[in-house]
Amino acid sequence: MNDYIAIKVENLKKEIGDLSEVEVRPAIFLQDPFKSRNKARLVVSGTVSQPILGIPAPEDRWQTNELLDCPLHIDGINEVLPTIKEMIIKYSLTPYDIHKRTGELKYFIAYKSESTGEMYYRFVLRSKEALDRLKKAVGEMMVLNSSLKVVSCNIQPKPMASHEGDEEIFLTENHFVLNKMNDLWLPVSTQSFFQVTSQIAEKLYYEVQQHITDSERVLDLFCGVGGFSFHVASKSQSVVGVELSSIAIECANYACELNNSNNTQFVAEDAFTYLRNQKGQYNTIIVNPPRRGLGEDVVRLIQDLSPERIFYSSCNPKTFQSDRNLLKGYRLKWIRPFDMFPYSSHLEVLGEFEKIS
Repeated sequence: MNDYIAIKVENLKKEIGDLSEVEVRPAIFLQDPFKSRNKARLVVSGTVSQPILGIPAPEDRWQTNELLDCPLHIDGINEVLPTIKEMIIKYSLTPYDIHKRTGELKYFIAYKSESTGEMYYRFVLRSKEALDRLKKAVGEMMVLNSSLKVVSCNIQPKPMASHEGDEEIFLTENHFVLNKMNDLWLPVSTQSFFQVTSQIAEKLYYEVQQHITDSERVLDLFCGVGGFSFHVASKSQSVVGVELSSIAIECANYACELNNSNNTQFVAEDAFTYLRNQKGQYNTIIVNPPRRGLGEDVVRLIQDLSPERIFYSSCNPKTFQSDRNLLKGYRLKWIRPFDMFPYSSHLEVLGEFEKIS
């Protein structure tokens, strides 16, 4: 383990708290994290004649530092950014001015599958004022980039620093980018959550897979497009994935067909509502909540189901620990850090909780 990872692991352990009776497994990280990130999320600023694609300046949130050559992006992402600037100019996609609250184009997002090379573009707009012009640009963008399969527009009218709004408009017939992980198909779409470092995500899913037996009935909460679900399905009796995002569930159902999976099913519902109507039919539960964690109500309903064990994947050690304190009748058996976000202070943490006899 290098010094950089060792420091991150020590900070993680401090945030989680008492680990005196918990096995801390070696961290999973990339020896060379350059060209490992499959997604770029860039602020659009400047003017329509001189657009800027980049990240907020740390010293002044009203300013944007241009970033066209991030070394973390996988091959193929940085290469399209000059073309996007040309499209902004040619089709008058006026950059949003966060200070004046004028303009249209707020963010540009590009994703590329490492396994298939397919890409999507996503444009976040303040309103539909530029929508027709953006539609005209789609054909040209697809000619210039043969890997581009999906283009969408998201409408985010609020001035707050939110990355997306509720309305998503697809500008292509295709809504899915094909993607494979550990020989399993996991299609993704513009609104579906997907881990940004695929090589680490593969190891994260594989870690849980190794602990599953064919007698287990698995519930996968906050399942996204089914990353954990499909990895454990081949070793489980049955798997149910639950996810609030309907587009993520569309991806997961499409993956069922591609993977010929007949023991998985997916439900588009929030975790609390789903759990409230369940009885104790699952002996293993996997959770991968957003940064806010599970919270008291969801933890209580999970406890009511009384699974034999819970696998908890978290991008926020503070809420992992707060949920750990709420989980009465279970003990944290082991944790393993995953460096999902190279060159940041963050680590993903995976832990197994087992029921206390």
